Amino acid sequence: MLPNIHCLQYRSGYRALFQIVAMGIGFSLLTLTTLPGCGSSMRYSPCVRKHLVENEFDHALDAVKNNQEKYSTLESALYYLDLGLLSHYAGHYQESVQYLSIAEKTMTELYTKRISNESASLLIEDKMQPYEGEDFEKVLVNVFNALNFAAMQEWEKALVEGRRVQVKLQTLKDKYGNAHKNGYRDDPFARFLTGIFYDIQGNDNDAFIAYKKAKLAYTQNHTQSHGSLKIPDLIHEKLICSADANGFRDEKRAAIKEYSRGPTVSCSLNAQQGEIIIIHYQGLIPEKIESKHPVTMPDGYHVNLSIPVFKEKQPLFRHAQVRLQSMENGRTLNSTPEMMEDITAIATENLKNRTAWLKTRCIARAGTQYAVTEGLGLALDQAVGGWQGQLLGALLKGTREGAGNADLRQWRTLPARISTGRILAPPGRYTAMVEYFDANNNKTTRKNQPAIQVKQGETRFLFLTSLK
Repeated sequence: MLPNIHCLQYRSGYRALFQIVAMGIGFSLLTLTTLPGCGSSMRYSPCVRKHLVENEFDHALDAVKNNQEKYSTLESALYYLDLGLLSHYAGHYQESVQYLSIAEKTMTELYTKRISNESASLLIEDKMQPYEGEDFEKVLVNVFNALNFAAMQEWEKALVEGRRVQVKLQTLKDKYGNAHKNGYRDDPFARFLTGIFYDIQGNDNDAFIAYKKAKLAYTQNHTQSHGSLKIPDLIHEKLICSADANGFRDEKRAAIKEYSRGPTVSCSLNAQQGEIIIIHYQGLIPEKIESKHPVTMPDGYHVNLSIPVFKEKQPLFRHAQVRLQSMENGRTLNSTPEMMEDITAIATENLKNRTAWLKTRCIARAGTQYAVTEGLGLALDQAVGGWQGQLLGALLKGTREGAGNADLRQWRTLPARISTGRILAPPGRYTAMVEYFDANNNKTTRKNQPAIQVKQGETRFLFLTSLK
């Protein structure tokens, strides 16, 4: 009889132990798949955006700094991206460089880790993985750092950032080729900026190549993939003058022929004047929302897969006009910046090109979760039985519904568009005023800017921000 008693006690103990372990597994699965994957920084985002649309950049910056805990441990890159861009808007350019450099380092490290564990990452929800940034976001980090250095007139450092952009863009071209997995493979605005930095450094040949690549990026890639943007006049003018500086007569004639206002472009006066490059940030990039896609499993159980899409929103201000007035003789100079970078269109096209891949991943993951939960459910029901087995089975099925929420994380402080203009002005001190116009070309707002000192042969950057 003793052996039977011992055997019974052993089985009873084993059964109890299995119940405890099984319930732990079940609740662990439930917890993992119902965690707020989008990260709490998204719920905090409206507070920051409210400050941004009111041009309260220091308030927005303080709000992020004082609430770092609102960013989950998976969002460290986003935290520094936001700090970097908010610092840029606020005119704290050295701080912006520091924050964006940390963000770039973080994203690079996360990418390296993901590549080394690619197979394992396929089974993990996107929202449960560290955010490493989209391809275009990784490039824009260097673009904004280049603009930071340009604002501080540290041209060699600005050029270093421009070269980093070129390396990243070449990597994207090598990675994607002509495939449509990612429409973002070049950036004309970044090429244009690099050309300016080469110009300032006196490197005429590389400046010409950069301007030519900026123009090609519109005709070969940007116009088709990122909205119907025409080639901005400023790129035509820079290409013409760069060809002239290099003595490329044939290239200059060709550039003039392709530009309707080509014959009127004068490059001879540039050395006696100062150059003001205007950068206008317009609106905020739209936010991602979930799009539901129902999928039916073999047992008739329905799972809603969620795919991120952008919620369209047009900037309030369509364009701006900048007016400089000489404080010496009253002469006025005007510029209307043209859109050179449609970040909303880039982000939308980038997400659209990844939608099929995202759906495939979600379906594969849902199928794996289905097989695992069904198998575990049967095993638990047989091993545990009773109400405990039924409860665990229900919890496991619940994980299938909780899983699949879309990853809505993004660099939310990016502008929707970037427009660029130029004013060539004789040396002197100027007052600056900006008028903003809506979609119907109605003048809505007028703002005075700090006075500008123009020096002969010098290039300065003037930043305008209207994020409504």
